[in-house]
Amino acid sequence: MPCKIGIIGIINKARVAHHTFHNLITLLLTSSLFLVPGVFRSQAFYIKKYTVNDGLPASYIISLYQDSYGFLWIGTFNGLSRFDGKQFVNYGYEAGLPHIIVDAVYEDNQHRLWLGTRNGMAQLKGKHCVIYPVDDGQAINYVFGFKEMKDGNLWALTNKGVYQFEKDCWKKIKLYPGFENHDCHNIIESDSGLLINYHHHIVSKKTDGSFQLLGTVSHDDGHPAFGQLYQRDSSLYLNRVDKYFEINGKDSLSLFEEDLHNKNIVNTFKDSHGCFWVYTLKDQLMVSAPGEKQNFSFKMPVQLISHFFEDRDGTVWIAGIDGLYKVRSQIYKNFQQAFSPVLGGHCNVARISENQLLISGENDNLFIAEPGGLKNDFNIHQVKQTASHL
Repeated sequence: MPCKIGIIGIINKARVAHHTFHNLITLLLTSSLFLVPGVFRSQAFYIKKYTVNDGLPASYIISLYQDSYGFLWIGTFNGLSRFDGKQFVNYGYEAGLPHIIVDAVYEDNQHRLWLGTRNGMAQLKGKHCVIYPVDDGQAINYVFGFKEMKDGNLWALTNKGVYQFEKDCWKKIKLYPGFENHDCHNIIESDSGLLINYHHHIVSKKTDGSFQLLGTVSHDDGHPAFGQLYQRDSSLYLNRVDKYFEINGKDSLSLFEEDLHNKNIVNTFKDSHGCFWVYTLKDQLMVSAPGEKQNFSFKMPVQLISHFFEDRDGTVWIAGIDGLYKVRSQIYKNFQQAFSPVLGGHCNVARISENQLLISGENDNLFIAEPGGLKNDFNIHQVKQTASHL
């Protein structure tokens, strides 16, 4: 149940899809099924992994972004790549990258493509990068992201503070006194002002210029730092390594308390369908069903994940240390109760005609499934077997 804590208190203390017979065939032939009595709906994913063998400049993926033309831009440990769904076009030092590691990609309202690297910011113009100076001479070795403000100004959030792009130069912005050169991970802009995540501090800056330090975590007090702070619709989401919160005004909810206990949260994400995606240091990817906030329905061991991204088609892309993952959610209906005797354990499926599947289960039971009289309905018949001798 939501508790009346709010962000200050936190800091200080399926859609069920119907399938045609063809879709059922596809699911059965491409999924490893394990039938559990009593489970009526299950969640599955189509997962494809891209690596250097598919044309990427590196399999270690760090950042992802889709531009207004539909291209997917991929920041890797060995340069930048553009993906059109079929092939990768790569950019490295020969394209003028200031550093080969690309941590952030962003397209602004003027259709300028910006890159954040381990050696500052650059703009990709055609096939080559243009590098603009910073006005304070700081050596920037990490760019957390770019933020386009409501007034049209473009900000770069870096390990040396926040910079605004003006007249071919990045100019330092002083947001919170004393934090001009501090890590700035993210900024959320609202009608009431700014919410700034400085990693170990979260600060609210009001439109009247006043500040409120909402919370502080010392570097040496053994407590977790603040991780991601982002907004989805009207809700804010904040994670530390030990907790994941949903915040709605003064109400807040601790998400997935049991599943995330002692897991060391690294990355979190909420997609457009209401599914939560979490990666922890236990090398585990966990995904919830749409709208579920306490139990994950899908878990898979995965090595380091740097970033989650959802494209305009609803496909989720995952930046992994061993490749780029393309993930599509599939929610299917479990027809187990239609089998008599009940089909349990692992099953094997073979397509024996245009409209028939042959299904085998434990105890050598055989069934044939074929379309019924109604859409999304199926007739299932047990196959009588005769005894055979070797």
